Amino acid sequence: MIDLLDLRFYDLNNDNLVLRGGNIADLLIEHPFFRNYQWSTDVAPDPQELKGLVTTLWEKVRAANTGHRNWITERNQAREDLITGLTLIGTYIQMVAVRKKDLSILENTGFRLKSRAATRVVVAQPEYPPVIKSIKRGGKPGSAVIRVKAHPGKVSYVLSMCKGDPVDESSYNVVVQFVTSTKELQDLELATKLTFRLQYDVDGNRSDWSAPVSYIVT
Repeated sequence: MIDLLDLRFYDLNNDNLVLRGGNIADLLIEHPFFRNYQWSTDVAPDPQELKGLVTTLWEKVRAANTGHRNWITERNQAREDLITGLTLIGTYIQMVAVRKKDLSILENTGFRLKSRAATRVVVAQPEYPPVIKSIKRGGKPGSAVIRVKAHPGKVSYVLSMCKGDPVDESSYNVVVQFVTSTKELQDLELATKLTFRLQYDVDGNRSDWSAPVSYIVT
């Protein structure tokens, strides 16, 4: 049995499951391999379908907070559907990587990689919390230069953004993934308040999000 990715999702609470599923969907949509890969949707949902499952669970979670029994039942079903979708996609990705004889395909998918030496999960080191150090205007209007705290290991930096103040996790979208500690964004809407968060990505394993930092585009 192929067993390269950690596909245990039942231990996650609903908020973390939504966050993990959203991260996986966002990364797979932009993944350099899977962006041009023809998914076998009869085997596993594609990233856009996964995004829909994430949105459905988040909506059902909020509705179930009213305590109505029907909403709670629908929330539980939406949770089960998302876990099933994530498991199918993870299994499918493993099969593709093995068939292509290219395990690098497993990187930057959002799924946590299992250690090749043991079954423990490799995670980003908690002693290196992600930090956005500064956001300043770039060389022209509508740009922003973002400086982040450099991680000492081999990582990429994941930046998510929302317009205005975030209401909940669904307010954010991943906008870019980069490999240096400075990133310039361009063509931003002038006079708009944006809120940014940062994650470290260590071989596809995500850290917690940094504290949010707001910036008004000039």
